[in-house]
Amino acid sequence: KRSRRPSAGAGACPHMALRVGDAVRIFGLVSEEGRKINGCEATVLLPGDRCHVKLKSGVKKSVRESNLVAAGEYDSDDGWNVTCVAKRPRLPGSGGGSLATTSTPAAAVQRGYSTSQVFLALTRRFPLVGRYPEIVDALRELERYEIACQGDDHADREFQRCNSEALEYARAAAVVCGLEWSLGEEIGRSGRAGAVALLEKEPYIGKFRAGQIVDLFQTGTCAALTAFRNGDAPISSKGVRRFENEARRSMRHAPEKRALNRVVGISHMCAIDLAGGTHRSLDRLKRET
Repeated sequence: KRSRRPSAGAGACPHMALRVGDAVRIFGLVSEEGRKINGCEATVLLPGDRCHVKLKSGVKKSVRESNLVAAGEYDSDDGWNVTCVAKRPRLPGSGGGSLATTSTPAAAVQRGYSTSQVFLALTRRFPLVGRYPEIVDALRELERYEIACQGDDHADREFQRCNSEALEYARAAAVVCGLEWSLGEEIGRSGRAGAVALLEKEPYIGKFRAGQIVDLFQTGTCAALTAFRNGDAPISSKGVRRFENEARRSMRHAPEKRALNRVVGISHMCAIDLAGGTHRSLDRLKRET
C-alpha cells in the first residue's frame, strides 16, 4: 500500500505522495462540471497541490490533490458507484447524524466533520467477510426490512428519494465487518457507554446506530429489529415509532412485504401496495387467486 505523508495542518486530511503515472480516483468536486467526473479514474501527469491528470477518456484536468484518492483504495459499501452516491439526497439527522447523511465529502466538511474524518471514510477498507457475522446479518436484515417497507432508492414514483435508512444499515454492516478492535473487550473495559463512544469514531456510525450495534452484540437483537420481525413499526433514533415514512407509506407488516416480494414478478413497490391493500399476506393472496 502506498505510503502517505502527514499534513502540516492539525486535523487536516493526510495527503498522498503522488508520482507521475499513479492511478487515482476523483471525488468531492462540487461544481457542475466537477460533479460529472466524480468517481472517474485518472492518471497523474504532474503532481502538486493542483495535480494535472488524464482521464481514461483522454481529457486532461487540473484537480486539487485533496480531491484525489489512490485508485482501488475507496472500497465503500456502494461498490464505488460514487457518481450516483453523490447525487443521493441524504436526510439530515437520520441515523444519529453520521457521515452517511451527507451527499459529498465537501458537504460533510461543511456540516462540521473534520477533513481527517472524511478521509477515514473514503480510504477505509470494508471487507465482505469479517468480524461479528451475527451482527452483520442482523444489520443486513434491518436493511432489507427498510427496503421492503419503503422500496429501494427512487423506486417510489410518488416520492422519489434515496432510502437512506437502508443505506445506513448497509454501511453499518460494512463497518462492523472491518472493525479492528474487539467489542467484547471494550465493553468489559469501559462498559456500554465506552463501546458506543468508540463506535461513533468509526465511519458512518452515529450514536443511535452505535447503540444498536452494542445491543445486537449483547442480546442478539435491538428494538428496531424486534419491531420489524413482529410486523410493528420500527423505533426511530428519537425513541418514537415510525408508523409511516415521508411518502405516507406504512412501516408495519415488513415480514409480509418481504414474503410478497420474493414472488417472481412482484417488485418491492408492488409488494408494498399489495400488503397495504386487501392482500395483507402471501398466504391470503394465494387463497384469493
